[in-house]
Amino acid sequence: PGALARTSNYAVVFAQLVVGGKNLGLHSFLVQLRSLSDHKQLPGIEVGDIGPKLGFNTVDNGFLRLTHVRIPRTNMLMRHAQVARSGEYTRPPHPKLGYGTMIASRSILVATASIALATALTVAIRYSAVRRQGDMVNETNRESKVLDYPFQQQRLLTGVGLAYGLFFTGKYMSDLYQRTQTGNQLNASQLAHLHALSSGLKALCSELVLNALEDSRRACGGHGYSTLSGFPHMIGSYAQNVTVEGDNVILHLQTGRFLINLLRSVRSESSDKVVVKQGLLAYLHDNSTELRTKSRATSIQAVLDPAFQLDVLQHRDKRQLVELEKALELEKEKANGDEAAARQVLMVDIIHVSKSFCETVLLHNFQEGIKTIEVETNGSASFLGVLRKLCSLYGLHTIDTHRGDFLEDGYLNVEELSVVKAAIRRLLSEIRRDAVPLVDAFEIGDNQLASSLGRYDGRVYEDLYAWACQDPNNVAERQNGVILGYNEVLKDLFTVYAKL
Repeated sequence: PGALARTSNYAVVFAQLVVGGKNLGLHSFLVQLRSLSDHKQLPGIEVGDIGPKLGFNTVDNGFLRLTHVRIPRTNMLMRHAQVARSGEYTRPPHPKLGYGTMIASRSILVATASIALATALTVAIRYSAVRRQGDMVNETNRESKVLDYPFQQQRLLTGVGLAYGLFFTGKYMSDLYQRTQTGNQLNASQLAHLHALSSGLKALCSELVLNALEDSRRACGGHGYSTLSGFPHMIGSYAQNVTVEGDNVILHLQTGRFLINLLRSVRSESSDKVVVKQGLLAYLHDNSTELRTKSRATSIQAVLDPAFQLDVLQHRDKRQLVELEKALELEKEKANGDEAAARQVLMVDIIHVSKSFCETVLLHNFQEGIKTIEVETNGSASFLGVLRKLCSLYGLHTIDTHRGDFLEDGYLNVEELSVVKAAIRRLLSEIRRDAVPLVDAFEIGDNQLASSLGRYDGRVYEDLYAWACQDPNNVAERQNGVILGYNEVLKDLFTVYAKL
């Protein structure tokens, strides 16, 4: 955990609660680690730093070892579960209410994913608008800006669409978490829904953003590899997010299991059915008629319709979920009714269903966010046009990326997917003129970017040169005539080579 090695005086420790010889499972306890007077470790406490990491090394992640440490009963965190002085144990109303903090953390990670990606894209797009390279010549008789190349637009502008989709989804998750709070208590009836969304979205968003960060670095060419670009720090710091607060594979399996149970509840009269019909999950009905229908979008205008894009992704979710549930039943028969064994066999399919569902959630929240702005501004906001295009770019790019999913059952055919590609090309060309304003809108200052390539004033090469001149080796040679490594290595090598 962060701040454990050097900073914290206290830790919340999850440990097995044993009362009267009966193990009641994991509960949380407040444990003092260090003296409040001299910060030294208390008896029985051993803490230390886990050592250098890929990144995030400004945070003192540590280990903790407890040896015969006693704490008072009152140090147990007893909002949901209690142990009385008499030893009587009161169970929480929901077995996972104690995980509320972790759910909140995962929801926050979804929101902060947008900021991390926006930071990288601000650098990459600003630099791409400055950097000129290639044989193409425009009316000024200069090489083209790198951002004018379609491939550069594809790799960066689709990332901008993702960043905005993450922004609206992060806001949705924050609002959802607040709605599940009743006073200081977590609403147990909404816990499963919130847990599934926060788990799957944290997993998908962190994976997509980490890949996009690396793609943004590559989009900056050789300069992207320099520390002065800011990317080494960005990527090193963000890489932890695919494992922090739960490994992504495990989280997708949890979300997939929730979706399977939800589909089963829809077929019964379970209380979950009300949640499905009224919420974001309303489309997840096993409707065989809908699953047999095919899309017939034969024009660019048709595929640019937000309803088309959402319908396509929702159809994929329903089909994959229904097919997965049928496959599970078959595997259960083979495993003599063992559901866990069946899920183990179909692990890859469960993860795929979770990812598909979370991609649909991102598009849905992006579209809903735009609708909210339309209502709040009476449709007069000048940026609504480019936001709609950006949302369509995200939706169509998601469809194009997973085109095989739609060809499997023929919901989209090859001709329709060709129209999708044509629409993406048009959107990239149209959004290009707003690329820099779209990242400037995130208002990430130069101090926060810490990047020569992403300077707001565009003075990229002047800044690279200025920082290079301040390198200690360059300063030493310039001021003292000291050439690092010459007398130690190079002089002898040159002497030997001269004799050959």
